[in-house]
Amino acid sequence: MNNHFSQPIALLSKISIFFFLIVVVPPSYCVGYDEQLSACSGKYIFQCGSGTGLNISYPFWGGTRPQYCGRKGFEIRCQDNQYHFIDSAAQKFRVLNISYLEPIMTIVRDDLWNDYCSAIVYQEINFNHNIFKYSQNVRNISLFHHCDGVISPRDSNYFSCKMGLGGEEITTGFYVIDIPELRISNLSNTFQLGIKVPVLLAALDDLRRGNLEQALKQGFEVEYIADSIPCVQCIATGGICGSNISNTEQFICLCPDQPQPHTCPVGPPSHPKTLKWFRLGGLPVQISSGVLSDMAVEGDLLIR
Repeated sequence: MNNHFSQPIALLSKISIFFFLIVVVPPSYCVGYDEQLSACSGKYIFQCGSGTGLNISYPFWGGTRPQYCGRKGFEIRCQDNQYHFIDSAAQKFRVLNISYLEPIMTIVRDDLWNDYCSAIVYQEINFNHNIFKYSQNVRNISLFHHCDGVISPRDSNYFSCKMGLGGEEITTGFYVIDIPELRISNLSNTFQLGIKVPVLLAALDDLRRGNLEQALKQGFEVEYIADSIPCVQCIATGGICGSNISNTEQFICLCPDQPQPHTCPVGPPSHPKTLKWFRLGGLPVQISSGVLSDMAVEGDLLIR
C-alpha cells in the first residue's frame, strides 16, 4: 500500500520542482532575452536604396532592427527605397544624419524638400518636443508670400512660386532671418506670413546669396532626448542599450547574463550563462548550472 501511495506523491513532487525551476530561472535564460540581446548587439547599417546606409543605434530602430533595441518615437523608415525618414507629430522628416557623439540628428521637412512653394502656406514645423528640441546651431527664417509689387526680383531675399492646384498662380515673396531686432509681427501686419522654418547657421550664407532652396535642403539640427547618460553608463559597464519589450519607453541595460535597470554589475555574473540538459520527472529540461548550484536540488529528483 505504501508503494502505491508513494509513487503518485513522488511524481507530484517532481512536477512541483519542475514548475518551481521554471519560475525561478531568470528571464535572461528565456529565448526572448537571448533574441533581444543578439538583435541589439553589433553595428547595424540601415540601407535604403543605393545611397549611403544610415548607422542605427539606440534610441533609434527600424528596418530589421526591432523596436526593443530603441525607444518609442524613434523609428527610422525607408521611403520608396530612396531615403530614410522619421515621423513626428504627424509630419514626415527626411533624416540626413545622426550623430551619437552628441545626441544630434539633422532632418528636413519632407514637403519642403520636394517643393517648398506648395508648403509655405501650410502648417509650421511640428514635432514631439518631449523627445526633440532645436540645437544651438539653428535659426528660424520667416517666409512671406503674396507680396506682388512690393518686393523686387533684384532683392537677394526675393523668391517667386507657382501656387494653386494647377500652378497657374505665380506669387512673389521674401524671407527674413528672425533676429530680436526685427519685429516679425509688424511685417505680418503688412504682408502675408507663410511659415517659419528652422535652418542651420551654416545655411545663412546661402540665404544671403538668395539660394533659399539650397538652405532649406540642408535641413536643421535637433537634439534627441532619450536616456543618453544612462546609455553611456550602461555601455561603460559592458552592456547594450535597449528598452523593455513590454514598454519601449522604459530604458534597460542589456547585460550578458540578464537585463538591468541601469548598468551591468561589476565582476562576474552570479549565474554564469552555462546551460546543461537535465531530466526532470522523465522530461528533458535545459537549465543554467549556475542556477542549479544555488538551489540544492536533491539528486533523486533531478537525474542527469
